[in-house]
Amino acid sequence: VEAALAVKKFVVEQLKPERLTAHCDKRNRSSAKVMERIGLCFVGEGVREYRNGETAAELVYLEMVP
Repeated sequence: VEAALAVKKFVVEQLKPERLTAHCDKRNRSSAKVMERIGLCFVGEGVREYRNGETAAELVYLEMVP
């Protein structure tokens, strides 16, 4: 969580985005919990398609940056 917060702080301060978006494999609950703990909100599910033809269900998180 500390590393994710440090990356988030750097991105917000240096790059000044309007929003942060994060994706993780739906089966990876640990990553989803980290995103929630650093302030991102769950917004939905999607499917990621890889170049090799494989697909994976994913969770999508978002935070609007003030």
